[in-house]
Amino acid sequence: MLKKLMPLLGLLMISSFSYANTNLPFTGERIFNFEGGNDTNGLIKIQKDGATDIAMFGKHFSYTVYRGMYSDSMASDEDETYFKVIGDSIIKLDKNGNIAYGCEATPDYDLDVNLYERPCISKLYKD
Repeated sequence: MLKKLMPLLGLLMISSFSYANTNLPFTGERIFNFEGGNDTNGLIKIQKDGATDIAMFGKHFSYTVYRGMYSDSMASDEDETYFKVIGDSIIKLDKNGNIAYGCEATPDYDLDVNLYERPCISKLYKD
């Protein structure tokens, strides 16, 4: 019985793999910055199979905040926040799924806006 199901399971796995690939926003690496400045960057790397790493890095530090498969929202290992990719941007969400606020200075937003009113949204840039 199991031998008869093996070809069907293989086909199911291949079609699932193909489906996952079509839903990825990109493959490769993109840099982002929620904090402003040159020493506080983020990097998201999405492989063709959907394996995803999100890391924060600077001149004197580097650490991974997410490692797993790409999904609509990816939970940070650092705190109770999530990451979401929409188009050419990455958004940090709070534990309730709302846009997080309080990022120091994202390069894409007006620096005159009060610190606590700044949304945690950044463009994704190819290195």
